[in-house]
Amino acid sequence: MKKVDYEHFARFAMPHTLNVRGDELYFCVKRAELEENKYSSDLYVLKNGALRRLTSSGDVNDYRLLPQGVAFPALRKKKDKEAAEKGLPLSVWQLLPYDGGEAAEWLRLDYALEDVRILSRERFFFTATYSHEREQALKDCEGDAEKAAAKLKEDIAVCHVVDELPFWSNGAGFVNKTRSRLYLYDNGEVRALTDELTSVGALRLADGGGKLYYIKTRYTDSRPLTDSLMELDTETLEERDISVAAKCSHYGAIPLPGGGLAALASLSENFGLNENPRLFVRENGGWRAVCEDGLHCFSNTVGSDVKAGRASPQAAPRVKDGWLYLSDTQGGSTRIVKINLKSGALMNVTGEGMNITDCAVFGEGLALIAMRDNGGCELYALDAQGHETQLTELNRRISEEYEYSAPMPLSITNEQGSEICGWVIPPAGAEPGRKYPAILDVHGGPKTAYGSCYFHEMQLWASRGFAVI
Repeated sequence: MKKVDYEHFARFAMPHTLNVRGDELYFCVKRAELEENKYSSDLYVLKNGALRRLTSSGDVNDYRLLPQGVAFPALRKKKDKEAAEKGLPLSVWQLLPYDGGEAAEWLRLDYALEDVRILSRERFFFTATYSHEREQALKDCEGDAEKAAAKLKEDIAVCHVVDELPFWSNGAGFVNKTRSRLYLYDNGEVRALTDELTSVGALRLADGGGKLYYIKTRYTDSRPLTDSLMELDTETLEERDISVAAKCSHYGAIPLPGGGLAALASLSENFGLNENPRLFVRENGGWRAVCEDGLHCFSNTVGSDVKAGRASPQAAPRVKDGWLYLSDTQGGSTRIVKINLKSGALMNVTGEGMNITDCAVFGEGLALIAMRDNGGCELYALDAQGHETQLTELNRRISEEYEYSAPMPLSITNEQGSEICGWVIPPAGAEPGRKYPAILDVHGGPKTAYGSCYFHEMQLWASRGFAVI
């Protein structure tokens, strides 16, 4: 078998952003382009066992399923790509009909869109990056957008001015003096719904589109660790604060079928910023704690460098027969759990050993994007009885061709008597009784866990004769 090397990483297909339309599964697939030092991503659909690639441009990382077709952001015209390279804020969305044909331009806005919640083709809400530095450059350049963009590039080439916290964000770079503002697009007109000091995130649209939920934070100089959960009437635009508590951090609202609402929020009572969220249900204008033992993070925090993306922002609420389905990190696995919204009882739906990156309601069960052992991410179907069927083989060949050293569980007891769990990856082809150099790879936390699934960086070390702890 081949030893793991750098090019092995680029062979992994990384499916992400899963959505369901009837019996069709839509998702994107990301790949590393080593020579260009970037990632490419395209849109796929799986129907009746047949996999079809819908785009080939390599720039489709997000999409929305609309009645008319699949809408996705992509710059197709040369002048648009040149504008983006100059640093001009521009978002262009294409619409691809479900019955085939070419994608055509659907939407064009002079904003750097981050998230979109669509009521109709003529009316939708979106968040976009608002830069105080860009606005100042526009004033200095008397409204000339191209001159302002050039001035910003020149200024940044000299130095970055940092006078806010946070000033950096993973995946975004410098975020000093930037906010995610909320806007309404209404028949060609764009209206800002939040001011220039407020950031909005985690947009969720209720069934029927009557309410929009989001997390809001307003600050100068330093961003607080707490935030507010807001409810917006999409017709009257009346905004209401429905926070779980006066000072807490929200993970987002979960609209429920029939008009109900749940939310994940951390009260930071015992462990501050690192405290796990609790599940709350809104009843009679207040919040009732449903699952409050603090033992569950209700997200996938198992690390791997060959998985991509995030859970789909468009995914429907996973509620069935009074049970809410969520992902949850347990030890070195991500599992799907179901929580009874009345009693708070929690049950595991999937077993150990999987790293589940996305989940959506599919038929009478669920569709998953997940990885296990030495394989990359694949799509799986989970029926009502919990039986699992693998639907794709995007990464089968590379898992068969390359040498793999399976992580072994490690448990130690520290001086305070607490058990600490970890993993040991032996050197590839290790001989019993022989000593090898070791690499201790520690991640602070407890927001990220290691697990039994494939991690290319560590397998590369193991292939070079190192043990990895």
